[in-house]
Amino acid sequence: MASNALRDLLNRVRWHAGERGAAVTVAVRVRRHGSEVMEQHDFAEVAEVSAGGLTLRDGTFLPFHRVVGVSLDGRSVWPRRGAT
Repeated sequence: MASNALRDLLNRVRWHAGERGAAVTVAVRVRRHGSEVMEQHDFAEVAEVSAGGLTLRDGTFLPFHRVVGVSLDGRSVWPRRGAT
C-alpha cells in the first residue's frame, strides 16, 4: 500500500536524513475556506509519524491520503516517477 511505503520513507527520513542536515519538505493538499490548496511543510515541523499520517508540532494532523509529495534536498523522492 502507498501509505505504508510513505510511512516507511518518512520514518527513514526521521531517523537518518536529519543526521546529514538534509532539507526535507512534505507537500500536502488541504482545504482552506472551501478550496483545496497545496502547502509545503518542512519535515522539522513533524512531531510524529503514525500509522495514519503525520502530526505537526502545532498539533495539526495530516493524513497520508493528503500527502502528494516528499522532496529531499529539492529532489522529489515520493511519489517516484512511474509509481502507480
